[in-house]
Amino acid sequence: MPRAKGGPKTRRRRKKILKQAKGFVGGRRKLYRTAAETVLRAGAFAYRHRKQKSARRARSGSCASTRHAARPACRTRASWPR
Repeated sequence: MPRAKGGPKTRRRRKKILKQAKGFVGGRRKLYRTAAETVLRAGAFAYRHRKQKSARRARSGSCASTRHAARPACRTRASWPR
């Protein structure tokens, strides 16, 4: 019996990574291995920067966040429920 290498499944997984690498330059877009590393790294940066963005918003004291906009006393951090 021939060895099963998971053709369609592997192709689907690789296409997904290459689709996420759209907009990257050179081999980071075209080659699977470098694209996979770059996409993984970009995801880590995106996660970290989302957290930093919300922390900056909380530190600035603005009510721009939709989560806290409905509260009347959203100007001071001390009034937020803990």
